[in-house]
Amino acid sequence: MDPTRWQKLQALFDEAVGLEPAARAQWLKTLEESDAPLAAELARLLAADEAAADRQIGGRIQRFAARAADSDELRPGLTVGPYTIDRLLGRGGMGRVYLAHRSDRAYEQQVVIKVVQTGPGERLVRLFERERQILANLTHPNIARLLDGGTLDDRTPYLVMEYVEGTDIVSYCEARGIPLDERLRLFQEVCAAVQYAHAKLVVHRDIKPANVLVDGSGRVRLLDFGIATLLRRHAEPQSLNAGLESAAGEQTLSGALLSPAYASPEQRRGEPVTTASDIYSLGLLLYRLVCGHLVDQDSGRDEVSPTPSALLRQAGHARQARCVAGDLDAVILRALAPDPGQRHATVAEFSAELGRFLEHRPVQSRPAGASHRLGLFARRNPGLSLVVGGSSLLITGFAVAMAWLAVQLGEERDQALAARATTDHVAGFMVELFAAADPRQHLGDPPDARTLLDRGAGQIAELEGPPELSATLLLRMGEAYRHIGASDQANALFSKALKLADLPRELQVDIALEQADLWREIGRLEKAEVRLAELITSLEASSTTPNALASAYNNYALVLDVLERPEQAEAWVRKALAVDLPDSRASRIDRLAFGNNLALALSRQDRHDEAIDLFDRVIGDKIEVFGQRHPSVLLSQQNLADSYRRTGRLEQTVSLLERIRSTNAVIHGEHSLAVAGTDNELANAFHDLRAYEQAEAAYRRAYAFFEQHPQADPSLHAFVTNNLASLFEDQGDLAKAERWFARSVALREALFAPDSLPYLSGLMNRVRVQIQLGRLEQAGRDLTTIEQALAAHHPDQTSRRLQATLLRAEWHAASGQADEARATLATIDPQLVAEQAQNAHFARRLRAVQDVLR
Repeated sequence: MDPTRWQKLQALFDEAVGLEPAARAQWLKTLEESDAPLAAELARLLAADEAAADRQIGGRIQRFAARAADSDELRPGLTVGPYTIDRLLGRGGMGRVYLAHRSDRAYEQQVVIKVVQTGPGERLVRLFERERQILANLTHPNIARLLDGGTLDDRTPYLVMEYVEGTDIVSYCEARGIPLDERLRLFQEVCAAVQYAHAKLVVHRDIKPANVLVDGSGRVRLLDFGIATLLRRHAEPQSLNAGLESAAGEQTLSGALLSPAYASPEQRRGEPVTTASDIYSLGLLLYRLVCGHLVDQDSGRDEVSPTPSALLRQAGHARQARCVAGDLDAVILRALAPDPGQRHATVAEFSAELGRFLEHRPVQSRPAGASHRLGLFARRNPGLSLVVGGSSLLITGFAVAMAWLAVQLGEERDQALAARATTDHVAGFMVELFAAADPRQHLGDPPDARTLLDRGAGQIAELEGPPELSATLLLRMGEAYRHIGASDQANALFSKALKLADLPRELQVDIALEQADLWREIGRLEKAEVRLAELITSLEASSTTPNALASAYNNYALVLDVLERPEQAEAWVRKALAVDLPDSRASRIDRLAFGNNLALALSRQDRHDEAIDLFDRVIGDKIEVFGQRHPSVLLSQQNLADSYRRTGRLEQTVSLLERIRSTNAVIHGEHSLAVAGTDNELANAFHDLRAYEQAEAAYRRAYAFFEQHPQADPSLHAFVTNNLASLFEDQGDLAKAERWFARSVALREALFAPDSLPYLSGLMNRVRVQIQLGRLEQAGRDLTTIEQALAAHHPDQTSRRLQATLLRAEWHAASGQADEARATLATIDPQLVAEQAQNAHFARRLRAVQDVLR
């Protein structure tokens, strides 16, 4: 059967399956008059569906629901628990589905109520209750949530689900012309949700476009786990694909509730359902997303489906077919293997294969020879190529050094031929070293990355060639070390590169800028500030490319931001934006980074409306350049979420951050710096919402990552520790708060100068808690240190000095020195107090000390 006819058959099946038996018979008769063969195929599908239903309990439920439907329909206005029915949405596999709202209007919320017509018998009601408990455990940002549940007056059970407004994933992608890589990243979000459910021992059983929506924010939402099957809770990992049983030997609510076009062969035969069945359905969904066609599963059970690339070529899409041919074909067809044992072992493995494809690394679904691996490297950056014996080779990530070689070889063919042995050596070195892993993309497994990098760093000295080659390799290797948090090794390689003689000026500047930014990241702020000031003076006096000068201005602004000098940071990032850059994609990307940092500087000054407007524009431009799920887009969205939080838009903040976290987990892995950073921001939002339990869980996830990867971002490590301490303080656990503030101070002490604002801020937090605990001697000494440092080094920091003055008044009051406390409070400028109007914590403390002194 050709794909177009199969799609028509699927649409007719979807329409017919919801009809009453008598209406369906008449409908089939009408169809037979116009297309008898198609009507016969449809009748066979419907019969197969009913036959499968006869073999399992779900079929009995479904048939009883059909008989009872007319008499048991819930009318608009009827109340079900705390909800009021609005209208019938349609029939689900186990009953009817309604749109409803909360009756008390305590908050505006529309919900979906699924009423299951179980028929007589308490046993089926008990089974449904067990199913409800299973669903209650599924809390994932890409899964529509179970909100409530219960039974009607006649003991008919119902579920209350989150109402998701969106478009099915296939229509969403087709209507917007979403490119292939974005479709795959969306699909990875589906995989993340299904893998999460499998980890909870739940299979979906009915994965199809109608159950995979993309909401208004671009987030995937997986619907209808109401027909999930409970896996045996004590199954060994290797037995999860071996046929399912329930936890206590009871049957769960499952059966023939499926869509044949997206069902696995074993489902269509009415056999037990496994996680492998979901993998098959995911393969069918991806097949359609990639090539726009459904697999014709009835053309011959043993016949291999045409590859997606073959269908794309038949449709005249040769360019898309070339992208899909080979690796992606192999990944999809493995998911569609008729034998469940030949499919991907887990959904996570399936998603990981797509990740390898997106990163242009060899997939495991297709045996890869040496020429295939080299071809993959060449695809990673089509703008850079190295001529090696007549074939094109590109090595990206760590091997951006090849860019320099490409330019040199392109301009000086004779020199390239003379250095052929050297370039062969370099190419072999890079392919051997990095074919197995790309640690710039993941922080989840640093030992493997470190092993590769350590081996490569030791081999660089063995390469023969000009110093530019060694310096460039050292620079890229240093960047790789930096991305896995090995800052000491990165710094050593940058220093080694800068010591090489006769380097081109532009290369020297690139290395010096990278090292200065590393110093900023690990808290060596004074060194970074001095280095960048020297570079700026030198670059302003030379005719070096303007991109380097703009980057120096921008990086200097970032140092000032960490030093909590946002006004100065704003001025320097505006200088970066004012540089006349050449018209190129690289310059556009630089400008987007500068725009993001300007918005950050505005936000730091509480100019949140300006910041939000600028973040919105930057994010729109980044999506145009990179696509919706690029890490750079997610970073700016996370900054935007912080501005939302600071303006009190907390629900909006949480929603955005949960989506960012989900996408970061797909791209970088659950245990990654990107996810840890988002967890910290998410915890801040929960903290502000006084959702302390959720805040602590998110803070602790972030903290656990930094404990395992202390060099990943030492500054953020210190800030997360401080935030967790603040949470304990707000919960009234002052002893625990003091211990965690002490950890934060120790981390800051290792990073920042003793007179720097980041260090002094952490010290002030500890002093505040020590005063409350009565540890006045230590608090007094530290407070004197703070006051002296602020006066000597930060006279313009009126907000910090106001905080220190309040601390001194609190210290006097706690020490029984009421007159001194009053005198200290009298020195506070009322205008400065007014500027702290939105700082509820400061206002509460000020009132408290004033009340004590009355």
